[in-house]
Amino acid sequence: MRVREMGHQYNGLSENFHYFRSNYIMEAKHKTVIHKRDCATNCCAKSPPQYSFTYLKDDVLHLEANIDAKQHCIFNDLLDSVTFGSVEDSGMGRSRRSVAAAQRTLAEMVVFLGVLAVTCKGKIQRPDYDDTSAPEFLNPSWMASVPDSRSLSEVTLPGTHNTMALYGGALTECQSWPLDLQLRAGVRFLDVRVRHVKGNLTIHHGVVYQRAHFGEVLEGVARFLLEWPSETVLMRLKEEFSETNDIYAAVVGYVHRHAHWDLLWHSRLTPTMGQARGKLVILQDFSGPDLGMRYGSLDIADDWKVPTLLHVSEKWQSVREHLAAAAAGNKARVFLTFASGAGIFAYPNAVAQRINARLHKHLSDMVGLPERLGIVTMDFPAAPLLKMIIDFN
Repeated sequence: MRVREMGHQYNGLSENFHYFRSNYIMEAKHKTVIHKRDCATNCCAKSPPQYSFTYLKDDVLHLEANIDAKQHCIFNDLLDSVTFGSVEDSGMGRSRRSVAAAQRTLAEMVVFLGVLAVTCKGKIQRPDYDDTSAPEFLNPSWMASVPDSRSLSEVTLPGTHNTMALYGGALTECQSWPLDLQLRAGVRFLDVRVRHVKGNLTIHHGVVYQRAHFGEVLEGVARFLLEWPSETVLMRLKEEFSETNDIYAAVVGYVHRHAHWDLLWHSRLTPTMGQARGKLVILQDFSGPDLGMRYGSLDIADDWKVPTLLHVSEKWQSVREHLAAAAAGNKARVFLTFASGAGIFAYPNAVAQRINARLHKHLSDMVGLPERLGIVTMDFPAAPLLKMIIDFN
């Protein structure tokens, strides 16, 4: 028996998702099954039941995901298109795939259920995770209480990864609040990616255009700092989806046209809070003369590759270890921890729901400790989580 082709495209789940594998042969002496349990109730019932799918291999590997009836209807199409069981050698000279390959495919299918569960649900606003259109509350002037004499390297700052990535579907969206609301909610580190074409700098996340250009980012930051002069904003700026390696002149032009030269902190040295107030500190992740601090001078943990949701624990270990390093490390150096991550079977929102929850719990256990955490950068942070990070100052 040959596994029939799984070529369905579930475009309703996201703009970018296409399903994965096809044509696996399995050895007769092995048996791999998917059990469907508690599926007697019609999936269109008024009170949707929960369906449980478990992958079993010789009673060793047990992966389980619970999904509701709506998601079950979608998965049933997939399940009906593939049959698992023992096979006989066809004698046709067809090469056989290893059981390990089939095992990986089934594991990916179960991980897909986790992605499906996240993608099909509505908007969420929790204390740690928020993918709604606006934060629960605002905190626009929290830096006013930070002493002028404190070095920026000793300030704990919340930030957003891929700050402007609001479009493109679940695979590319990393935030749900526009820039002005992120800043008003307390975010002070921005991660901005620009595509360079003939002097134009458009905002991208990979191939996906984010419906903005760099001038709009500068104008938004300048407006915010004019209204709240007690604050400062750090911005990692890098080229993305173009390979000119020559964006310096374009960046300078945009600064002159959409902001003003004195808005920037013009030094590689780390400013004090007093020196940084009202200024944009560019963390320069591109070549050219100094426009601000060099991004490479920071102590950075950005283990962003999370292939599947089965790898979330490894990602969290990286985050936790770097937060500990920031607390114990050189106070003259800026530490930057990315709590974000993604993979083809682990969308940014799915990873953020799990990592942000662990981060919230971890920081809750640390409340009252005078720890410097550095910059903590997240996807879909919630206002209470932002405030929890800010309160370490």
